[in-house]
Amino acid sequence: MRKRRHILRKMIFALLLIAVAGLAVAYLAPLMSTTAVEIYTDYSVQRGSIATDKRFSASINVLYSETLQNTSRATAIRELYVKAGQDVKKGDKLMLLDNGEVLKAGLDGVVTELRFDATDWLWNNVQLIQICDLTNLQVSLSVDEYDVRNVAAGQKCMVSVVPLGMDFEAEITHVNRVSSSSGQVARYTATAELAVPSMVLPGMTASVTLPAETAENVLLLDMAALSFDEEKQPYVLRKDETGYIRTPVTTGLSDGMRVEILSGLSEDDTVWAVSGTKEAENVFSLVELYKKLVGEKVVINHVDGGNSRGNLRNTPFSGMENNSVPNRGTGGLATGTDMPGPWGQERSWPE
Repeated sequence: MRKRRHILRKMIFALLLIAVAGLAVAYLAPLMSTTAVEIYTDYSVQRGSIATDKRFSASINVLYSETLQNTSRATAIRELYVKAGQDVKKGDKLMLLDNGEVLKAGLDGVVTELRFDATDWLWNNVQLIQICDLTNLQVSLSVDEYDVRNVAAGQKCMVSVVPLGMDFEAEITHVNRVSSSSGQVARYTATAELAVPSMVLPGMTASVTLPAETAENVLLLDMAALSFDEEKQPYVLRKDETGYIRTPVTTGLSDGMRVEILSGLSEDDTVWAVSGTKEAENVFSLVELYKKLVGEKVVINHVDGGNSRGNLRNTPFSGMENNSVPNRGTGGLATGTDMPGPWGQERSWPE
């Protein structure tokens, strides 16, 4: 029986400890936790122009080239006048064959391929030399069936050579209206000619940007200032004495950085948007813990006059006639006039 009581006491003690720990967590957690505070950034509505564009993947290809073959049934090269990588002009001698034929360049360019050396044996119709114009190249872009109606010959465009990070102005020269693909979405090929420096080479990856729509002298706002509600409708935040208020707006063109505002705002209006959050840490202290556990009690001592030793109110002696205190010598009462210090004149106690 005694053993059971001992076990029961231990169980009760354990339950009490668990309850106390739970209460401590409930009270201390808010004091030690952190809260996230939103950071707002302001944006101004300005007047200006905006343009949208279409971007297409593209590749750079050789536009002018020639390949010379052994069509005269020569059996060997008697003499070479050029080497691979050499620049040549139209009409320059390239090689002399053993049958007396002299091969000449048909265009200005670079010898990009030379397959045989002098004295090598040849066979009929074999390719001997290739010359390419690497200054005037062609850009080929792929346009899907939804955008091909917006692409036409003579249209200005911007060609970006991706590996080099270089941009060149160009013009669309031709659009093939016959699809070049047999997939679910038809694709068409458009070309543009491009004059480039020597570091731009055929085969490099490129992109072509075509202007689509423009709007001038319109209200513009940074895209970062724009928010969307549950129904995907745009709005901005306006600020007044009560806080931040949602203001619906109507938008127009967007270039990815700015957006045209058709209605809802005026020029020079300031709007706000949440740009991030920061943590506001709650400071933990014993004073805050005491207030949390037992509450906060405020005691006000009212002092009359400029001297802190003047007449006191709401003191432990309040309510006693003439601020009477026991007389130390006789056991009777001494009035305020007989008290030393701040209650009256300085006098000695009666014996």
